[in-house]
Amino acid sequence: MADNNKPSNPLSTLFNWFGVIGGVLSLSSMVETWASDLLQWKGFIGDVIASYQIIVHPVFQYLLGWLPFVVPTWLIDYYFINAPTHVVHHMMIMLSSGSC
Repeated sequence: MADNNKPSNPLSTLFNWFGVIGGVLSLSSMVETWASDLLQWKGFIGDVIASYQIIVHPVFQYLLGWLPFVVPTWLIDYYFINAPTHVVHHMMIMLSSGSC
C-alpha cells in the first residue's frame, strides 16, 4: 500500500510539468493549424450551407405552411439534421438489447 504522506520525487514532478507544458503547446499548434485549414475551406462550407438552405427550406415551408404560425428556420434545421442521428441511435439500442 502506498504512503500518501511520503514526499514526491522532484524529478517526477518536473517531468509531469514538462509533459503538461509540452501537451498544451502541441495542442495550441494543432488548433492554429485547424483554424487556418478551416479558413481555407470557408468558401466551400458556405456553398454547402447555401445549397442546403435552397433545397430543404422551401420543402419544409411547403409542408408546414398550413400552420397558423411561422416555424423558425433553426428549428427546421434542428429536426432535419438531428432526426437521422436519433433514428440510428435508437436502432443501435434495439439491436444491442436484442429486442428486434
